[in-house]
Amino acid sequence: MINTGLSPEVPLGARHAGEHDSVVSFRTLIIVLAAAGAALGIIGAGLTLYLKSPNPGPSLPGLDMVRHLTHPSGEATLYSWFSVLLLTMMALGFAVIALVHWRTRALRWRYFVLAATAGLLSADEAALLHEKMSGLTSVLGLGLSWAFSWLITAVPLAVIAGLFLLWVAKAINPLLRKRLLIAGIVFLAGAVGMEVVGGLLEKGIIDFGGFTQFVMLHLSILIEESLEVAGVIVALWATLSYLRVVKTTEGLLLSTNE
Repeated sequence: MINTGLSPEVPLGARHAGEHDSVVSFRTLIIVLAAAGAALGIIGAGLTLYLKSPNPGPSLPGLDMVRHLTHPSGEATLYSWFSVLLLTMMALGFAVIALVHWRTRALRWRYFVLAATAGLLSADEAALLHEKMSGLTSVLGLGLSWAFSWLITAVPLAVIAGLFLLWVAKAINPLLRKRLLIAGIVFLAGAVGMEVVGGLLEKGIIDFGGFTQFVMLHLSILIEESLEVAGVIVALWATLSYLRVVKTTEGLLLSTNE
């Protein structure tokens, strides 16, 4: 049985962990997810450079498929679905926190908004919706010669959404808010900052020439996607660290670390 404090028999926080109870730790989960994200990115980028090298070594059957599935940039790959999984887990974490704070309306809706935002980011990652904004910029007759054109519409929307989320988060737990802010900065450093660098490299504004240009482009992609995943993992860690899950003889007791 899972008790979130909604039951009138056992109010939230009414009992503490007993002698035979244990607090669930998410530390191992976060470490495994971080290691998996790093491994996927390095394998994908490394295989790309190996297979596309001017003097490639022997290629094993299926190696190019592994490269495609693990490359940080792409749709319907293991890497993209890994990002979707992280964001979905974060959305569920915020939803659980909202349920724990169900009796406090001023907090409940804020955590549901954060959950919905993580859900939207998950959908965006699954379908690469943000990159499809280049069609909108074309309709508007806008474009950038030095970066990807979808940034013209995506960046203003990100700024508006960011300001809104800052307002939403002003009343949540201060430590959680601080950690989420750090996570957001790390995520945007990849999603916007390194995306601009990647555009400069792909369009040849920054030109190293030859295979070096190819290496630098895919290195920038690896850094970009790694920062995005790192930001999400930090946010997930912050969310799960705020949750307090206790295994009791009666089931699971959910509360928050205030």
